[in-house]
Amino acid sequence: MRSRTLSVAFGTAIMMGGAIFGAAPAQAAGCPADSLCLYNDTDYEGIEYDFRSRLGCITLNAVLNGQANDRASSLYNNTGLVQRLYQDYEEGGKYIKISPGQAYADLRSIGIWNADHSYAGVNTFNDRISSFCGSNS
Repeated sequence: MRSRTLSVAFGTAIMMGGAIFGAAPAQAAGCPADSLCLYNDTDYEGIEYDFRSRLGCITLNAVLNGQANDRASSLYNNTGLVQRLYQDYEEGGKYIKISPGQAYADLRSIGIWNADHSYAGVNTFNDRISSFCGSNS
């Protein structure tokens, strides 16, 4: 059960730098339009952090007093952008990609990419997201 929802609208000043497929699962349907939503628990449960869509990159320890950093266990991309979510600050380290409209109910077993963009295989990304970038591809 969601205990609270935190929203962040990102302006240009902050953007220094930038599974389940198909329709949104019913539980993630509460994610606002044009937002990337991260949830503390699997199956879109727990505290929800929703980030308004913009081209550019966000480091999670720099927003919401770091509350969303390394806490996501499920996510929903309700934006029109491809999102890359990284394990390190400032878009560093391994990452996962999520297309517009795509959701992952459980990040404990997911395809991961290396920093050099080679495929790393299936592993956990649970509680490992520290930054993300939205792009058109």
